[in-house]
Amino acid sequence: MTKVACPVAVAARTHGAALAWHSIEQSYRYDQFHEQVLQLQRQLLKLSVQRGELIAYQGNNSPTMLALFWACARQGFIFCPLSPKWTQSQVVTLLAEHNIRHVISSVYPSLSTLSLANSADNDCASETAANQPCVSIDIERDTPCNVILTSGSSGFPKAAVHSFANHVASAQGSASMIALSNQDSWLLNLPLFHIGGLATTIRCALAAACVVAPVNSQPLIEQLQSLRPSHVSCVDAQLLPLWQQPQFVDALTRCKALLLGGSAISDTTLTMLEQHNICAFISYGLTEMSSQVATAPVNRQGLVGSPLPGRELTIENGHILMRGPCRFLGYLERGQLTVLPQHQWFDSKDLGQWQQNQLKIVGRADNRFVSGGENIQPETIEALLLRHPQIQRAMVYPLPDERFGQLPHAVIDAQTELTQQQLDAFLADKLPRFMRPRSYQAWPQRLTSVGIKFNRRQVLRALNVEH
Repeated sequence: MTKVACPVAVAARTHGAALAWHSIEQSYRYDQFHEQVLQLQRQLLKLSVQRGELIAYQGNNSPTMLALFWACARQGFIFCPLSPKWTQSQVVTLLAEHNIRHVISSVYPSLSTLSLANSADNDCASETAANQPCVSIDIERDTPCNVILTSGSSGFPKAAVHSFANHVASAQGSASMIALSNQDSWLLNLPLFHIGGLATTIRCALAAACVVAPVNSQPLIEQLQSLRPSHVSCVDAQLLPLWQQPQFVDALTRCKALLLGGSAISDTTLTMLEQHNICAFISYGLTEMSSQVATAPVNRQGLVGSPLPGRELTIENGHILMRGPCRFLGYLERGQLTVLPQHQWFDSKDLGQWQQNQLKIVGRADNRFVSGGENIQPETIEALLLRHPQIQRAMVYPLPDERFGQLPHAVIDAQTELTQQQLDAFLADKLPRFMRPRSYQAWPQRLTSVGIKFNRRQVLRALNVEH
């Protein structure tokens, strides 16, 4: 097995005084964080965790959670982060499905089978060398490193397995477009159970940069003002309500790079980015490719750029297929990894096309529906709705119709109330009649999303719409 030095250990040696983690509650230098990872490694060995076993962790982002990832990577354990929003029944089902014996849950302590006393959130005196188990500061490149749960198109979580080599290739490709150094910091405003959150922390470790962590529910404008990150990842819907606040614009202009993902970018945001000369990028990525696949400076054509280094991409029958060093190992099925052959293409089920030698995302193959014999791609309509200056989010879905089979309808998150007549007039010169939504509903306010993409099934459930 090929091993590489753990980036945290390297940063501790070369930039030990640099911050590895910073929040308004606590901060850790790289030398301190490295010691905390070592401490967790020793605890796990004493708890008789075996190489290749999964460790499930349910909780919010924290130094403990991140240190556990690195401890698992070094010792050959498989880190499996779970959303704290999951119900106890969901967690129990997942643990049984994959035969996971080792569990740490801050949400349901009764499910925990491991107790990590004196974890990375606490300081403790080191044991004597004679009592300490032998631990590794190297990481096997090509063996399973972590599991990230992704709903995919079925709605039932798929367990995508990555190697450390996948993450390194992903981070190196990202750095080819968005430079990151030991003087920089990246805002961790995505959870570590999301590939975007985990990828952010790995990019930082490889560059000896700082992970800056907001307090849960802290508004984005306060995150930027209090933590002053150099790099920020977010979605357009987070930006739209804030553009009219001068202090938000000032905070954002201090950032070196803004990475936008998740969906089309509204005209309002594009205009503000241009007006204030903010360095912003649009990105396309997915769990199975260890986060970013293509990245480009923001543009009004919606082009997401060419594949980053470490990614190969082709389009067959409209479907985007990809492979390369950052493609995941395969899915976990009943606790066993089903490995994809190294050179096999992965069908993303996303639809795309080449324009000006760059990739343009059309939508999801499984979102497409037929109305009166015409194919309708919801994302096409959604992108046009986002051109309305008052609309922050939009989702189009079909409902049965006796005459046409199915007709488009929409749910929108708007800053002011918009009527059917107003929206019909807005789309009249942009879409043919058969593509214009027949009704609009308000975005369900009780719905909370995690990650950079909204879950269509969750939105429909919140609307009590059968689909």
